[in-house]
Amino acid sequence: MSYVIGIDVGTTNIKALVIDQSGQTVAFAKRNSPFQDFNGHDAYEYHSFWENICQLLRETIANMQKQGASPKDLRGIAVASMGEMGFPVGSKDAVFPAISWYDLCSTKYWEELCDKISQERQVDITGQKIIHIFSIAKLMWLKAEYPHIYDEMATWLCIADYVSFKLCGSRCMERSLAARTGLLDYKTGTWSEEILQIAGIDEEKMPRLVHGGAYLGAITDQAADDTGLPPGTPVFAGGHDHICASFATGVWEPGTIMDSSGTTEVVVRTEAQRENTLTAGQKGFNIGPHVRLDHYYIMGGISAAGVSVDWYRKEFYGGSPQHTEIGSLIYLPHLRGSSSPTRDPRSKGAFLGITDRHGNSDFLQAIYEGVAFELKQTIDGMGKYPKKIIGVGGGYQNDRWTQIKADVMQTEIELPSIKEATALGAALLAGVGSGMFPTPEDAFHNTFRIEKRFVPNFKYQKYYEEKYRIFQSLYSTLIDVNNGLSTLNAY
Repeated sequence: MSYVIGIDVGTTNIKALVIDQSGQTVAFAKRNSPFQDFNGHDAYEYHSFWENICQLLRETIANMQKQGASPKDLRGIAVASMGEMGFPVGSKDAVFPAISWYDLCSTKYWEELCDKISQERQVDITGQKIIHIFSIAKLMWLKAEYPHIYDEMATWLCIADYVSFKLCGSRCMERSLAARTGLLDYKTGTWSEEILQIAGIDEEKMPRLVHGGAYLGAITDQAADDTGLPPGTPVFAGGHDHICASFATGVWEPGTIMDSSGTTEVVVRTEAQRENTLTAGQKGFNIGPHVRLDHYYIMGGISAAGVSVDWYRKEFYGGSPQHTEIGSLIYLPHLRGSSSPTRDPRSKGAFLGITDRHGNSDFLQAIYEGVAFELKQTIDGMGKYPKKIIGVGGGYQNDRWTQIKADVMQTEIELPSIKEATALGAALLAGVGSGMFPTPEDAFHNTFRIEKRFVPNFKYQKYYEEKYRIFQSLYSTLIDVNNGLSTLNAY
């Protein structure tokens, strides 16, 4: 029997999954992401981060052996991670912490960049509008605030690429992650000399680019001692976490999209032709090379999806929610600004249509519907409305909310049996790279199984169509109000 390992480095947890060639899960392990405070910033300190990875892999290997599986039969390992974060790596190892992807330290430098290169030109080169979380702004911040670290840095590596570097010594970056740096020329698949020059970043500090599933090297003797992995185990390129998840859920199939529902909500659609994604990039969606070779992704997101539900339950609703029929109350889920394609941080959340007849369950129902409307608006903006949605993530453990999404979008939602789609996607890339699976199609069909299916309730179709039309006007109607509230001073 042959096995592969996929690692998922997420904002909340780091996970490792082992599957066999029939697609069965053999072992799994999970640890908390080791964020620490660094001068007021959430960050990964590289020594503790690597130790956390090592402990995770040692636990994974132990769990394999408990199931009678031999680590000697491992065919490969690949790593997926969130984008934007990265370690500055010197001649031997990282020389500075990895600042969290959501940190605001780089906002000033992003604004300076946008003063030097228009959004139109950004889109023309990178395919998308650069935002403050991209690696380019963090590199500009690092060079300005810590010039000695910037000088010492030999290579900038995203988180997944850094783990691969520690495992096998490879200094490469997978292209779906490179798209999140803001430095990738989308048309050529190479680093953009123009944007590098404008940002003041030296091209020699950017790593060699590779595609998902590419062979990177073999586990070194030192990494074997650290992790318990057999020396010589092949290491393959993983990629961006959401794109790896879409690989595991077969989202390259026509008419299919993936919706990953958690604290935030991320929607991914795949295209075989790069040109078919450019309009979405111009609209403000994220686009880039997919982990599947010669495919491209369109990605949009809702920044306060699960956040809206968690916030309301924590602050206002302590009991178990009662079933509530649809009603007139409506919610704008902009607790953290608007979502793709507008991406306006000035927009705020709002409940409208409140009367004295509304209770806690009515507000919760409105939140479920409001996030579903925002999701539909995101999908509408992508074009090519899907025939079905593959739902992954913790939000899809809520059957009531899932049914509301199916009713709002009048689209079937399928939930796969695998709960760790990102780690599985990384494992499948290792499986395809190693030849354990001959093709991506073989990898998908060997591992993908549907656990639940939600069919739209057509009796709500007209109601939700009318309510959605009202929802679409909320952002523009309220933006002046929100701008005014943002500048309001308390006396």
